Amino acid sequence: MDPAERAPRTSASRYPVVVVITRIATCTLVLAAGIGVAVALTLSAPMPEMLDRDGATIGVVAVEAETVPVARRWQGFGTARALDMSLVPARVASTIAELPLDLAAGRTVIEGELLARIDDEDFRRQVAMNDESVAQLDSELERLRVQLGLLSSRAELARREVDLAEQDLVRVRDARGRGAALPREVDAAEQAVLSARRGMLLIEEIEGTLPAQIRATEAERERLVAARALAQSQFERCRVRAPYDGVVADVLVEVGEQVSPGMPVVRMFDPDRVEVPLRIPASARGRVAVGDEVVVARAGDSTSETTRILRVAPEDDPATRTMTVFADVHGLEAGFVPGTFLTGEVAESIERSRTIVPRRAVRNQRVMLIEDGRIRMMPITVAFPLNDSRPGSGLPDRQWLAIEERLPEGTVLVVDGGRELEAGTRVSPRFPVAPDSTP
Repeated sequence: MDPAERAPRTSASRYPVVVVITRIATCTLVLAAGIGVAVALTLSAPMPEMLDRDGATIGVVAVEAETVPVARRWQGFGTARALDMSLVPARVASTIAELPLDLAAGRTVIEGELLARIDDEDFRRQVAMNDESVAQLDSELERLRVQLGLLSSRAELARREVDLAEQDLVRVRDARGRGAALPREVDAAEQAVLSARRGMLLIEEIEGTLPAQIRATEAERERLVAARALAQSQFERCRVRAPYDGVVADVLVEVGEQVSPGMPVVRMFDPDRVEVPLRIPASARGRVAVGDEVVVARAGDSTSETTRILRVAPEDDPATRTMTVFADVHGLEAGFVPGTFLTGEVAESIERSRTIVPRRAVRNQRVMLIEDGRIRMMPITVAFPLNDSRPGSGLPDRQWLAIEERLPEGTVLVVDGGRELEAGTRVSPRFPVAPDSTP
């Protein structure tokens, strides 16, 4: 017989259905007991007191809406640039002989101050050679003028000699007609006249050519004088000087470096004359003009300056859909240096009455009005932002919004639009006190 067949049988193996039913009943009883305990605890818990929201009020900071004449503002941006920015060039071909020891970026220079000295030896020699040539021509001119004066005297003598020879010829011919003179005497008198005339013609020829020689020599002298002036100018151009008062931005050469005419030596600018090309929406064209007010500020800073539009670009940028207006600022005095990224606010010259609200009072294009002590939501449309203070409101805010809707005078609105208040909530407004008001 198999040992497994001889093993005794347990109660679970004898009654399997009874065991399963017993286990299910036990789990059900335990679960029912737990549910009963939970229900009992819930029923015996104390009830919280109900808050009567109709009788409660919430304190909020509020202001009265203000409708004032205000000009539309256009926001823009731009990078400051110097009105006087110069690449001071070399004007001759040579090498850099000297630079001031303290010449470096950031150094202030005055008009006419030496920025660099270029080797001038060749130009100095050229000036000396021209001086010598001019001196030689001056001597030649003096000799020709003296000769011309002497020829005038010799010509007078030659003319007198011709007159005497002609008179002698007339007398000899008369004597020959009377038979008192021989033919050879007539021939000798005629030969004397011809000789005198030949001498006079030679003198007149020389006298006629001398003025031309003098003029040619004078022209050559003028050419040499001009060449000397050019050499002197080249010599003086070997000194590179500051064209105006300003600040050195960069030194672009070193001692011993070869330079050519037009090659930049120093980059400098006038920090007091700074221009800002502001890019504003192209829709502002025709609404802003030269002379309109502009408030320029450094991005992320409270530093600002009020100025005017100097000129308006004649065309728009189709890529950015902007137009450019130009305004000047006081540069270092205002803390604006070339390269500073600036924001600007351009105000139209024509004002229109609009309702002004604090920027923080607007949330999701809605404001919260207080009517009969309760909150009422009102959708609005923002016309344009304003960045300035309004001391009369009692708020320290510098960011305001002009809205398209015109709210009635005395309309009260909640300043902090970020608070989670539902329409109909009872509130108690607290109005800020203006600095010049008596509480």
